[in-house]
Amino acid sequence: MNLSAIFSKTGKGVQEASGKTSALSRGDRTVLSAIDGKTTLAEIQKKFEKLAGPKFEALIHQLDKDGFIREVSSGAAPAAARPAAGASPPQGAPPPKAPAAGGDDEGLDFTQAIKLPPKPPTIDLAAASRAEADKQAKEQEAFNYKARAEAE
Repeated sequence: MNLSAIFSKTGKGVQEASGKTSALSRGDRTVLSAIDGKTTLAEIQKKFEKLAGPKFEALIHQLDKDGFIREVSSGAAPAAARPAAGASPPQGAPPPKAPAAGGDDEGLDFTQAIKLPPKPPTIDLAAASRAEADKQAKEQEAFNYKARAEAE
């Protein structure tokens, strides 16, 4: 296994890492949580020194086989050849490809959190109920006033 490869979580992997499912052991889940689609396997393995090399590679292979992660980059380009973060691509370089619009998970990256719109303010039901009761009381008072005036 190439330790300079970069892996990303699939949808199934994101659910497992967030604790929505519990198919993996706690230790395996922590390794899965460290996979972010940007970090190489070698850097992730450094974080888990207690996990021996062959065991770590076997775990990564099993996570890949079970569909929790997928390989994003094989890591063929050496670190010096990769552009630095925020650097513009060299002139004459082709623009980055857009993800394919197939039906599969290729090109989808589930490592980013979904940003939901803010919730609308909650309505104070007690205040609304009091306002409605006050309105009805005023209407009843006006009706009673008219009735008394007519009776006189």
